[in-house]
Amino acid sequence: KSFESKEELDKYNQFIEEAKERDHRKIGQDLDLFCFSDYVGAGLPLFTPRGTMIIDELKREMERVCRKYGFQKVSCPSLADISLFETSGHAMKFNDELFRVKSPKGHSFVLKPVQCPHHTQIYASKLRSYKDLPIRYMESDKMYRAELQGAVSGLSRVYAITCEDGHSFCTREQVKQEVINICKLIKEFYSNMGLYDVFWVS
Repeated sequence: KSFESKEELDKYNQFIEEAKERDHRKIGQDLDLFCFSDYVGAGLPLFTPRGTMIIDELKREMERVCRKYGFQKVSCPSLADISLFETSGHAMKFNDELFRVKSPKGHSFVLKPVQCPHHTQIYASKLRSYKDLPIRYMESDKMYRAELQGAVSGLSRVYAITCEDGHSFCTREQVKQEVINICKLIKEFYSNMGLYDVFWVS
């Protein structure tokens, strides 16, 4: 990168130094929020008591807002048979990013790259009536992607990421209102965090 004047170069260098101070990896270490271990592996963050406290508070707030919009909390395993993701199409879409888990006893599973197929199986576990709809599920759990080893960095690119995920099962006539509700939910949560105007224009 070239600069037309020393002033521009100085301004750029100052920006770089300030960016280092704002780097989430430095802030996380300074505030004792999370760490990494060579024994655990890169891209697999370990959250300290202080970091976990923040995560728990964020989850509580997310759950509160989601329940306000009719979402029910569910919990699914991190493992699933590959056939689940083959049926959903995710096995083909994420083929190179799947963590395949095998055991000496013949088990063959996949660490979930997404949570959608698990939620569909809860919905499909019994007969439903259109009168029951919409049915909304939410879950806060880890998803796993086999990113390129050189691509993982801090918390911005990891192998295991916690996703606040939600799915609505509804009729075609209910789709518009469900989308409106989800947009309102997102706006409310981020507004409560003081972040809405940072990511979206209201």
